[in-house]
Amino acid sequence: MTGKGKITMETGKKLNVLIVIYGFPPYMVYGSVIRTIKYIKFLKDKVNFYVLTTPDPKHTKQSIFSNILSGIPVIYVEDSLRGAYHHSLNEISPAPPNTETKSSFYQRTLQNLKRLLVDILIPDRFFSWIRPALKACLTQWGSVPFDIVYSTFPEASAHYLGYRLSRKLKIPLVLDYRDLWTTNWRFKRKFFFINFINRCLEKRIISRASRVIFATPDARELYQREGLASPSQCELLYNGFDPDDIPPPKEDGEPPSGTSPELNIVYTGNIGSVNGSIRNPRCLLDAFATDDIRRLPLHLHFFGIVPPDVEKYIKDRGITDVHLHGRIARKEVFLRLEEADATLVLLGELEDPTEVPGKVYEYLGMKKYVFGLTEENSQLAKLVKEYGYGTVISSTDTDGIIKILREFAAGGKDCRDPNQVDDKFLDRFNRRQQATRLYEIFKETAPRPELKISSPPIKSRR
Repeated sequence: MTGKGKITMETGKKLNVLIVIYGFPPYMVYGSVIRTIKYIKFLKDKVNFYVLTTPDPKHTKQSIFSNILSGIPVIYVEDSLRGAYHHSLNEISPAPPNTETKSSFYQRTLQNLKRLLVDILIPDRFFSWIRPALKACLTQWGSVPFDIVYSTFPEASAHYLGYRLSRKLKIPLVLDYRDLWTTNWRFKRKFFFINFINRCLEKRIISRASRVIFATPDARELYQREGLASPSQCELLYNGFDPDDIPPPKEDGEPPSGTSPELNIVYTGNIGSVNGSIRNPRCLLDAFATDDIRRLPLHLHFFGIVPPDVEKYIKDRGITDVHLHGRIARKEVFLRLEEADATLVLLGELEDPTEVPGKVYEYLGMKKYVFGLTEENSQLAKLVKEYGYGTVISSTDTDGIIKILREFAAGGKDCRDPNQVDDKFLDRFNRRQQATRLYEIFKETAPRPELKISSPPIKSRR
């Protein structure tokens, strides 16, 4: 279908939604992908989903979510730039600290090329995926009567591709801003004119969109305040948790979680470098290195990828109560959370204050105590405070971290009662309900049956 005649939704018919996303199972499974998969899971009986995506050569195939995605048509379009040399550039990393190396001219040139590419490519370094994906979609699915194009961030190229498809197919566009674009410091470029062009491009794409979905209230308010999106366009759909992921309550006679005298704090997901600006655990580790915390029955468990410098930092300081477990299967994550006495989430002072990591909603769904290491004005801090079953302190305040850990240990298990969590508060983060609202957005956005065009428009004679 290329716009010559448009078949729209009829009463009782399932919607046809084209999802544009950079990365999808079985190759890539990360935050925005899981968010999209959960929508598919709960809406498969109401919506025909089609997925336009790209494989990632550095990821191996995984069987996760294969049962949910069974029967979903997917077009995988290779990103020629990523496959040709972007991946090889990513493999070039700085030497470990305290080591003397002499970079070759070739290595320095590739590093500089990588930085230059990141700074000058529009809308991002994955732009080479856009044209072949557009052609593949129109060629293979040209006869499918799509009702909506739904694109999700990251990457910015997915939104631009969704915009192009929406114009080609002459159907509504729905943008999902799980992550922000030009307002996010991670996507700022070195050159002013590149940032200016990207901002203009983002405004044009949003102006085409029927709805713009944000993952947090602060993100929605930011885009309205910046004049990028109008209040009538904006919707709020939290990342949320899937109630089916939550283990059932233990039966009578089973020992409750955390019955040992030790107190276990669990962090799930990847952690940042002790020298970086993203999820930097340095002050947290410094707290566990003090005698005050060593004497307490506290254990911190990291389940996920940990940089080598973090491992070295722990070893050099003789920290014995911090345990690194590496990556584990998604199902096992919830088993580890079930055994935890508390959970941890970490956002550095330079990170996007409107962001709330997806893992937090899983912590809430499990009704676990939350240590939020973040700034007081962040969306995460507001969420933990409203949750009412956790505490917030800056990730750079070592003394403050020591204080809240001591208070947590001194209170013992008796001071932590998950029954104090308000179930009505948690309902707003239930992915099933979020999916229901997304379906309503689709219905409100899709062309109405009475506007159906049954035949191509007559061309005017000249």
